[in-house]
Amino acid sequence: MDQIQKALQQSLQLKKTLLVDAFPGVSKMGGIIYKAIHGGKKIFIIGEGHGHEIAGIFAMQLQKLTTDLKPKIFWPNPPSFTSPSDKEFYFLNFVDSFFEKGDLLFLFGIYGKEPYLLKSAQKAKSRQGQLLIIAGHQHKIPKEWIHTGIAIPTDREGEILEIHLMLANLFVELVKAHHMGSQKSGSPSSSVSSEGQGASTQVSSAANSQDDPFVRFSCSQCGEVIYTEKRFAGKKGTCPGCGMKLVVPHESTLSESEMKGTEKRLHMRFKVQDCLVAFSKQNYPTQVSELVPHGVLDDLSEGGCAILFETYKTGIAPSSINFKEKDILYLLISI
Repeated sequence: MDQIQKALQQSLQLKKTLLVDAFPGVSKMGGIIYKAIHGGKKIFIIGEGHGHEIAGIFAMQLQKLTTDLKPKIFWPNPPSFTSPSDKEFYFLNFVDSFFEKGDLLFLFGIYGKEPYLLKSAQKAKSRQGQLLIIAGHQHKIPKEWIHTGIAIPTDREGEILEIHLMLANLFVELVKAHHMGSQKSGSPSSSVSSEGQGASTQVSSAANSQDDPFVRFSCSQCGEVIYTEKRFAGKKGTCPGCGMKLVVPHESTLSESEMKGTEKRLHMRFKVQDCLVAFSKQNYPTQVSELVPHGVLDDLSEGGCAILFETYKTGIAPSSINFKEKDILYLLISI
């Protein structure tokens, strides 16, 4: 391991320690998240502004980490909107349609001022759900609505985003620790906070099918079992088994029971995938491609990938690097 990577990892470990010391609620929130997953509750993860991409990254990491529990994790990914009222309607309709008593709403707020965040939080409160939030210290969501929250002592968006990413990685590690403890003991980890436990009644198989955010199908060329998000229906992707170009169907052709845990995610972003493969070939961590979920990097260009590659290799980021590239760079150094 070269000196740059060592320095990055040492810096990361220091940041994690500082974050846990600065925000005592981190461990509690990690326990609440795992308890909700283990109890069969739905988790809705919503981000504000650039926090939307971070919310998506966090959702995909949780989904993969606890796949054996068949988690019900939702990351509402809205289309482009022409007006704020359309955006508000989308989120409220989503929460209203699926959110039930005991479910969990996790908000990655920047300022917590967007009407759709406020009204989604209010809806979750009225449904007797749990509300977790990370936001700048001047966020506008009433304290009495919040089950557990972390107020980041800044209102500068870049700083909030950086802490969002680091905390998201910490939560994933905490959930992983709880999950490993649960697998060893055969029951939910004893270190999980009892607060916010909620009811653990399992929803019916019909509801599971309706709530499933993925399309599941097999490749006609090689038979590889594949899944991807329903929002990619009708779009083209590449089979992870044989490389054949496929069109994502609008409905699943396989049930979850037929998948048997062998499914692979459809490659939806060709240039980004090429870039991530290049990372692994240069002796950088092979899990880079696993950390970055497809769909988050929609508008990251090939040039942007090249910038990230050089930045990760040298440790020097150009001043022209944009928000999205910076977000992904934080992911790469967080491995």
